[in-house]
Amino acid sequence: EEARTWLRENKHRAIFGRVCSGNVRDPDAPVQRLGENRETAFLFGHDALDCLLDETLTGWEFMKKLGFQEQYTYYDVVKVKQPQWLVLLHAPDDEHSEEFPVVPATWDGVEILIKKCYPDIYEDFVTFRAQLETQTFEDIESQSGLRFFDCLKRLNSQEPMDYANYKSLPTPRALWQFRCF
Repeated sequence: EEARTWLRENKHRAIFGRVCSGNVRDPDAPVQRLGENRETAFLFGHDALDCLLDETLTGWEFMKKLGFQEQYTYYDVVKVKQPQWLVLLHAPDDEHSEEFPVVPATWDGVEILIKKCYPDIYEDFVTFRAQLETQTFEDIESQSGLRFFDCLKRLNSQEPMDYANYKSLPTPRALWQFRCF
C-alpha cells in the first residue's frame, strides 16, 4: 500500500520502477543496489505502473504483468524464499542528465544505452540487432546449449555474462553470448 500511496502522490512525475531481490538472511534489509555487477539496470516505466494501482492484483500477477517469467518468480519467491522489493524512483529534473540516462525499452533505446554505457561492445549490438529483433529468446538460448536461467541464478559452473566476461570472449562472438549478456 505504501508504494501505491507514493505513486499516487507522484503521478505527475516521470516514475520508473524495478523489482529487486532482497537478502534471504535479512528480509527486512533495504536494497543496496539495482543490479549485481551492472552499470545499468532495466526499469519499467510509468505505463507499467498503472497495474500497481490495481488493488485486485496479487504480487504474482503483478510480476507476470511486468513480464517476469514464471520460472524466475517461482525460483526466487517459492524455492529460495528470496524477498522481492519494488523500488520506485523518479527521473531527475534534467531528463537529459548524463549521470542518469533514461531511454525507452525499445530497440532504439537499447542501442542508445549500449552505445553510451557499453561502448566496447556496441559493434556487436549493431551486428546482432536484426537477429535479436526477430529470433525468440528460446531460439537464441537453444543455440548456446545452456539454460540462461541456470547461468543467471548460478546453478551451473557457467559464470554470469557480465560486461567484463563478455569482453574477454574471443571474437567473433556468438549471438547467444550477446543475448546472455
